[in-house]
Amino acid sequence: MSNDERNKIQNLWIKGHFETIVCTNAFGMGIDKEDVRLVAHFDMPTSPEAYYQEIGRAGRDGQKSYAVLLYNQLDLQGLQESVALKYPPKETIIHVYESLAYYYQIEIGSGAEMVFDFDLKDFCTKFKLNILETLNALKILEQQSYITLSESVFLPSTAKVICSKSQIEHLEKHLPELDEVLKALLRMYGGIINHFMPIDELIIAQKLNVAMDYVQTYLEKIDAHHLIHYRKRKTEPQLSYLHDRIDTRFLIIDMSLVNVLKKRYIERIEFMKEFVSQTEECRQKRLVHFFGEEMSHDCRICDTCLGKAVRLSENEFIEIKNSILQNISAHHSLNTEELYKNLKTFESQKYKKVIQYLLDKKTLSLNEFGELILKNG
Repeated sequence: MSNDERNKIQNLWIKGHFETIVCTNAFGMGIDKEDVRLVAHFDMPTSPEAYYQEIGRAGRDGQKSYAVLLYNQLDLQGLQESVALKYPPKETIIHVYESLAYYYQIEIGSGAEMVFDFDLKDFCTKFKLNILETLNALKILEQQSYITLSESVFLPSTAKVICSKSQIEHLEKHLPELDEVLKALLRMYGGIINHFMPIDELIIAQKLNVAMDYVQTYLEKIDAHHLIHYRKRKTEPQLSYLHDRIDTRFLIIDMSLVNVLKKRYIERIEFMKEFVSQTEECRQKRLVHFFGEEMSHDCRICDTCLGKAVRLSENEFIEIKNSILQNISAHHSLNTEELYKNLKTFESQKYKKVIQYLLDKKTLSLNEFGELILKNG
């Protein structure tokens, strides 16, 4: 999905045109939408910080909202396996570095400041590498200042005019449609003659009142006539060598920082595994405790808190419901204290649970005195 499409969908969602949106965890960063009622995770977050931040997008208006995390045992196993992929061993990092050199046919002692289009999938296919492990190895090489990797970073189009005045006049006579675009370049970008300059095809298109695709196509045609050099903007990743290629026997990879980050990552995924698996402690209490804070009481609304609430078997529910309805029908109206005196078979909490159910279902209602009555009685 392009940035324009993503921004359009995001704005429609913010304005309330969509009730539901499926997105990555990066979606919503910096967005102040108050009435989000549900944040559902289909994939396990790898840290409590990420989870806490992401669920915090729900209920900013103070109204009741929900956070749901869906997972199974394969997700927990995947978290554990992600450690080796996210922090590959030194040997793998060196192998990726060497494979890059073969991929681009760079000799030892050369390559500094060279920039290449980089197709990660093609690279990994050719050298039979794991994509995720390779990407993380590249990030480590970038952290250690061997390369830079721009993942879908927008690089603007550039152009320079290399033709003479007589060639422009010839173009005007024989290819007027191309001449219009060329003259727009000259008018809008001073200094473009014999010097590459960043250009914006959309702005040129707006000036000429045509589609951007039209401008790009005609710039390519002008380039084909050797009147300009046109470098169309790139949205694919770019890989740059910061230094000449080093013989891998002398390549230094400092693993100390990598190991520190790896240790922190393991601590966080272990917390997440324990957080979703345990069924005794209040989840909110457990989460804020990770951040060094304490809650004096349980939240009473998470699944573990609700799980501790009174449980009823199907038979108990039916028996209690029938006895409540029979008693109220016999007395026409009863307050809860009177009802509990008449019903002593089960503990009062179980009666409260069924009464609330009957009120929610509108089988019962309250009269002006706060007494329970049959809705249609």
